[in-house]
Amino acid sequence: MSVTIRDVMKLPCMRNAEIAAGQGGLDNIVTAVSVLEYSSYSDLQEKAFSELNYEGSDLVITAFSSICGKPGKILAEIMNSHAIGEAGVIIYYFDLFVKKLEKEVLDYANEVGFPIIVMPKDQFQLRYSEAISEIQGLIIDDRKRNEDFTPFITETFVSLPKNQQNISALLRLLSNYLHLTFIMEEPDGSVRAFAGWPNILEREASDILSSIAKGSYSDRYEILNFDDIPGQEGRLAIIARGQEITPAIIEHVRETARLILKMLANEKQESIGSAQLIRAIINDEPIKMRRLARNQGIDHEKLRNMIICRNPHITPLSSEIMLSGIKEIFGMYCRHMVADIYSDDAVVFLDDGISSQWLPTLKYYGDFVRERGLSPILAYARGLSSPSEVRKAYLDVSDNIEVAKSLYRSASVLSYHEILYVKRLGELISEGEDALRDALDALKYLSYHGKETEKDLSDTLSCFYFDAYMSVSKTAESMNLHVNTVKYRLKKISAAIGCHVTDMPEMQELYMAMALKRLLGE
Repeated sequence: MSVTIRDVMKLPCMRNAEIAAGQGGLDNIVTAVSVLEYSSYSDLQEKAFSELNYEGSDLVITAFSSICGKPGKILAEIMNSHAIGEAGVIIYYFDLFVKKLEKEVLDYANEVGFPIIVMPKDQFQLRYSEAISEIQGLIIDDRKRNEDFTPFITETFVSLPKNQQNISALLRLLSNYLHLTFIMEEPDGSVRAFAGWPNILEREASDILSSIAKGSYSDRYEILNFDDIPGQEGRLAIIARGQEITPAIIEHVRETARLILKMLANEKQESIGSAQLIRAIINDEPIKMRRLARNQGIDHEKLRNMIICRNPHITPLSSEIMLSGIKEIFGMYCRHMVADIYSDDAVVFLDDGISSQWLPTLKYYGDFVRERGLSPILAYARGLSSPSEVRKAYLDVSDNIEVAKSLYRSASVLSYHEILYVKRLGELISEGEDALRDALDALKYLSYHGKETEKDLSDTLSCFYFDAYMSVSKTAESMNLHVNTVKYRLKKISAAIGCHVTDMPEMQELYMAMALKRLLGE
């Protein structure tokens, strides 16, 4: 047994509290309660998302007082909390600080199963301490009744996002539950991972191992050996400061650690299964796809989105960088995801866990791999409803991604719609000279005499459409022109046609002609 959000909601302190979102996470396990009084979410924190470590299944109490009224900040904090493994959030004094939860916040919490609990409105006399006392009491009583903690630790571990399933998370779970310090030692004697109670620094962990090796360490400790698990060899030190380590605790730690270390040792084999599953999805092999997905604990029906990362020079190192980045960054949002190298591309099929954060997350991933020396072309497709649609999307993106990049040169991420547009342009070009001449006829609006040459107008409009995504300021910046110069040129083109260059579908013919002109290198 273990305490869940569902259990917490039955406590007297939660009377009349409401689940605003995330009902799918009512069975999330709660190991502790923490208070978030100050939250100042920054771009730097967002970039650190992929480096966050699991800190424990805390139920967070907050009023969001420092970020209420700031669009997007509560969503960022909820995403952050979910990323580091917290169980849910309780919001106090709702009408006083937070007046309304944004739709994006509710949608994200519902998608990832992160409960948002709102305490009774207009009851400002409620105190954090009431909930802290009752919830912690429930957790302590549960642990007294259940001496064997192996099921709880393993259940919590496997429920973590994939990128959080590591030795550090295991040790943090054990430390939070037992209030002991754990240090995993490499065969060479160095620190592999550690979790302290209270928290310790890596230097202190190294000093403890050194003292144990010299026989001079004074606190109670036990050493467990795991030299028989290939790829996970090492020793686990259990440190007790002023408390007892019973034989039962030692045996349950040994059993729990062995189980999870063996699970982690199988990751390489699971990676092979990922490549087979991707192949089955792309080749539309339903029986094989279902079997492989089931073996990996993946719901294949939720793999409705696709990402392709193409690097010009594929090597074992670049493949590892692309895949490790995918697992770290997307793994914190998605419960159902398969990623591997297929035909020299990093190919990912994943669920809807990213929600509205698709483009920011993809752009961050692009920065992640570029900072490591790669030159990726990224493309994505969303809402793929059937295996045949998945296969079609993969083929369309794979065949046209580089041509699409030559049209949308400044784009860091390409959408499936942009790639389909480029595919249709390619089909038009293949129809022959007559069809191409008709499609290019709209360029006549740029061909007249005046202060601005045809090339000036053409270059400006091309940059405006395909590099700046119809932003005058970005066009000026890209072309090193004054904003008024860009506005003047676009106004001249609009006057020649009789409508503004951004009016669609009126400008569709000229937009297509400009795209063809760029693709043809003219």
